[in-house]
Amino acid sequence: MAESIIAVSKLSDNYQNWLKKIDNTVVIIDLYGMELKDALSATNEASGILLSGGSDLNPLCYGKGDFHQYCKDIDENRDEMELAVIRAAFDERIPILGICRGQQVLNVAFGGTLIPDIPTFGKTTVPHAGAEDVYHRVLIEQNSQLIEVIGVSNEIVNSSHHQAVDNLAAGFIAVAHSPDFLIEAIEADKAVHPFCIGVQWHPERMDFSNPLSRKLGMKFLEQAGRRFEV
Repeated sequence: MAESIIAVSKLSDNYQNWLKKIDNTVVIIDLYGMELKDALSATNEASGILLSGGSDLNPLCYGKGDFHQYCKDIDENRDEMELAVIRAAFDERIPILGICRGQQVLNVAFGGTLIPDIPTFGKTTVPHAGAEDVYHRVLIEQNSQLIEVIGVSNEIVNSSHHQAVDNLAAGFIAVAHSPDFLIEAIEADKAVHPFCIGVQWHPERMDFSNPLSRKLGMKFLEQAGRRFEV
């Protein structure tokens, strides 16, 4: 069996340690800082794509250019690379897992939009960000791929975001929500992609015993390991 290669859009120790805890044989490469052509070449050779958390997308990417003042640490080179990598990975049906920003850019890549700032536009009393991770409950939809993976419909997750999915991209389904009805997870229709899931929480920073961390990571690597099966 060919070794699994996970291409991470911007690698940090948290992601590396989490993936290695699940499978210490996995090969991990960092797409961040590569020339676009090299990132696309690495994508084509990867078993799976992990879209990591981080800075806000340029709101021009989702038609809200007037909302720059609500966005933090915009990295246009990263935006360009991730959007191109997502489309290439989707075309090749490479397994994709998006985390926090990763869920948001996944939604934007296919025409969805974002809430630029939850405290300003979200009208919620549920905490979604703080100086450190905050925690809240999520409710997972029945008959979703996500619930098949994790086996629970109601769980506590960590949270560290001030933006969120607003209008959902065509071909995707919202499969988890926080108590204030913000979208906490999305997945592509299986008819168009076998495994493409985005989550708003950070499984790489959660207690590994939580199924929304361990089981989600295990399923992602399992799917990645099948990409090159004959």
